[in-house]
Amino acid sequence: MFSIMINDIRPVQASNLIVKFADDINLGIKVTDDSDASYMETNNIINWAETNRMKLNNKKTWEMVIRGKITRPLPAPLPMIVRKSWLKILGVTFQENPSMWDMNLDELMSKACSRMYIIRIRKYYGFSTKELDLLFHSLILSILVFGIEVWGCASYSKYLSQVEKPLKRAYKYGYLMYQVSIVDILNNKDRDLWEKITTDPNHALQVLLPPSRK
Repeated sequence: MFSIMINDIRPVQASNLIVKFADDINLGIKVTDDSDASYMETNNIINWAETNRMKLNNKKTWEMVIRGKITRPLPAPLPMIVRKSWLKILGVTFQENPSMWDMNLDELMSKACSRMYIIRIRKYYGFSTKELDLLFHSLILSILVFGIEVWGCASYSKYLSQVEKPLKRAYKYGYLMYQVSIVDILNNKDRDLWEKITTDPNHALQVLLPPSRK
């Protein structure tokens, strides 16, 4: 019901992007030296909420400027909105530098490592390699590759290699039936995503494709 109610929110400028998922709304705005529609678009959502008698949760409203390595001054913060250097969106932690995924990977590795105890205990009590393999894929690997289509393009030596190490250890200790390659997983997931985007003209990521690919 909530998704239906918020479905009529539209950006003031068509070039800006409003993404709605369940009860979350993400607003993406391209800021240049000549243009910054952040204040206008934010007011648009505030006015919409007031008109529709819906209350915005300011405690869960944040702003982040994705800026890479540029040195020019940042735009002024939006009134009453906390500016952060990172944001977690749909389970993936983004940082203001789009090539940095340290926080996201640290969280994934921490979650995965905390579940390794379950695998070790099951092996101690005589679970077969096939059963351990199923558990590892369900409890550990699913965490390590979460959102990899987004962050997997970053530096191999800095990020993917960190995931590769526990996969090699898991195979060595008999938790996996065969060696798992994080690069192969990334390539397969990228191909699957590409297939979904290019075969569905209504796919949300169609806007990212060059005209010849649409």
